[in-house]
Amino acid sequence: VSSERWELACRAGGLVEFRPGERVMQERKVREARRWYIIFSGSAIMSQERMDATTGEIQSVVLGVLGRAIHFGERSMLRGDAASELSVDAGPDGMTCLTFDFEVTRVFLDRIFRSAGDKFCPSVFCDVDTWCKAKAQGWRSMPNSAAMEYSREKCVCKAIQ
Repeated sequence: VSSERWELACRAGGLVEFRPGERVMQERKVREARRWYIIFSGSAIMSQERMDATTGEIQSVVLGVLGRAIHFGERSMLRGDAASELSVDAGPDGMTCLTFDFEVTRVFLDRIFRSAGDKFCPSVFCDVDTWCKAKAQGWRSMPNSAAMEYSREKCVCKAIQ
């Protein structure tokens, strides 16, 4: 695992700053830059446009707020989707992220998210509400033994920040 940490740290794309409210990922828009983001500072707001059952109007619904050391951008790519099914905006104080090209991190992310099954996070193929809720809680909604396993993997993110 330490060699994987070193490899990942060496391949970081660098820190990218986003202004408050700046859109990082757009729902249903094909992602030209296939990036994985780890929040170094600030926060991210995950949202999705949904039709209000009563009024029929389209509204943006917040699905979760992410903070330091939480990551995003992997779900749609691991699923093989060209576009994300949700939008991600920088929080009210902006956000700085460590970025990685997805192709560089594919094996690492595959191992974490596909090999682990439901031990520490929901499947990337679960519904978006379940995914966002677990992610916003830092995967704390998962069983304790799994959370400890995730925290070891999460240290990779902290070590390279």
